[in-house]
Amino acid sequence: MPKLPKLPQLPDFDENPIKAAGNIIKDTVGSIQRIAGDIDEAVKGVDFEVRTSPGEPATPIEEIASATVCLQRCRDHWSTISSTLSEGLRFARSDGMASKDVQGRIGLAIDEANKMEKIDLAATAIAGLKGKEKELSEWSLENSRQLRHQIGEIRTLDDMEKAAAEAARLRQEYMTRYGVVRQSYTQECEECEALKDLRTTGGSKLTSEETIDYQKREIAKELWQLEKHLAQGCRIPDKSGKRIPCDCCEKGSWIAGLAYESIPIAERAGQTSGIFEKLASWADALEPMVTVAAVESGQYDYKKLSGQASALRKELMGSLALGALLSPKNRTEIAERATKMLEGKEI
Repeated sequence: MPKLPKLPQLPDFDENPIKAAGNIIKDTVGSIQRIAGDIDEAVKGVDFEVRTSPGEPATPIEEIASATVCLQRCRDHWSTISSTLSEGLRFARSDGMASKDVQGRIGLAIDEANKMEKIDLAATAIAGLKGKEKELSEWSLENSRQLRHQIGEIRTLDDMEKAAAEAARLRQEYMTRYGVVRQSYTQECEECEALKDLRTTGGSKLTSEETIDYQKREIAKELWQLEKHLAQGCRIPDKSGKRIPCDCCEKGSWIAGLAYESIPIAERAGQTSGIFEKLASWADALEPMVTVAAVESGQYDYKKLSGQASALRKELMGSLALGALLSPKNRTEIAERATKMLEGKEI
């Protein structure tokens, strides 16, 4: 339990009380502003909190709780690769290929492909599969390897455009194939990393409640980013300051994927799945409205769509406060930092 912050030091009685009160308020506001800055920085980084950076070693296969391939996770990997390269292409067009934002996203896309190949599509995982599930897994493995090599060879803007286009094509083809498999896919993938049967390296298990809380935060982060892009009309300024259409709003399939995945988890946790069904339906319908061609057409009200995204985020999280996007660990760290600052240890 964090210590309570110290009260502001009271002034001497001979000091002008109005001036003293003003000084106290000034000092307190300064502390709150610094704490708010910490919260803002934490929120800006939360969407990377579960990603492995290019410099971190990959998790050894023997530490993975299950060798069972998870087609749901492969779907998410394909979506992440595609959206990451799409973001990288946007930065490449405005800032050039040498931009750290471009190179960072190239690295993240390669990492995502590696995780899919080495964990979800490991030979031991595919060996036990049959029929369409095995066929889709082998297709994913072959195409992921080819795309990963293509991403690794990116040097020019043209290379980036071709890789992003290929990733988008493969993601769409995977979703089509996955839809066919799901018709006969009667058992949920209960051995995915996020679900309840995964044993962590510490030997404990995630509960369905913990998992659905995680899913909610991940969806809310995506909605928060989408709200901002939609409010900006899905346009970003080029070097001259002219706002041009971009693909920054194309998050529908990723949000829908997370929402669909959350439906059975919520039901296992004894919670209603209605909000996830609503999110999935809304995100699916959004996708054709936010392509570059759709933005250029001028036929959609993106500010209204931004409001819809905001309303869905509030319904999902119960609040529009950015603090709701933080994990329990983030909240604890910020609370401890705030306490120290108010005690004067870091002011």
